[in-house]
Amino acid sequence: MEKLKRLLNSFESPRILDVGTGTGAFIGMIKQMYDGYEQIVGIDLLERAITAAKENFKEDERIEFKVMDINKMEYDENYFDIVILSNTLHHLSDVKKTMEQMEKYVKTGGIILINEMLSNDLNKAQLSHKYVHHFAAEVDRTFGDFHKDTFTNIEILQTLKDTSTFQIKDAWDFQGSSHNEPTDELIEFFQKTLDRLIAKSKEEDKKYFEKKAVKIIKHIKTHGFESATPLVVVLAR
Repeated sequence: MEKLKRLLNSFESPRILDVGTGTGAFIGMIKQMYDGYEQIVGIDLLERAITAAKENFKEDERIEFKVMDINKMEYDENYFDIVILSNTLHHLSDVKKTMEQMEKYVKTGGIILINEMLSNDLNKAQLSHKYVHHFAAEVDRTFGDFHKDTFTNIEILQTLKDTSTFQIKDAWDFQGSSHNEPTDELIEFFQKTLDRLIAKSKEEDKKYFEKKAVKIIKHIKTHGFESATPLVVVLAR
């Protein structure tokens, strides 16, 4: 947390772009530790996510959210000091193209900031997060949606080396998630989450996913839940 805070504070009134922002979770994390930004823009292709994000941050006029494709930007190139990609790498069918587009909008002296949850070196509570996430990804893939399982730290770094013209300047594990004990409320939440995903699945796949869900719930009951450790990577020209 402190290392990211120091990095943000090294910029004076930065303009920040969050690509694939979802409901603005990473922007919320930034806002908790840093208030010196001039502007934050969150973009996503999902209108319902942007609608929720706008509601979450409606009191800060410096933060705006738009349904927008990184390939069809409304901003000038070299406009942003920091361009972020948070927990989106495993959703990209063409990482190289996305990185090329992101690089266009980073001004001289700016950075790309990657935040991506890891699949390796997780404790048993963090494995609960991994199992639920991979369950959702597998359901998506049965419909032909592009949604990979999460990566190891080595895979993330190699992917960025292979797809970005920027250089990796720093990388570290981001610590700070808290352990959630396996209370009745927690179990009910994840049971409902898995049930929604099963309901979304194809009829011929439901039995398979139901059996898999039983194993995941058993793991959560035994070990609780904790967010998987993210890897933060800083890239620059």
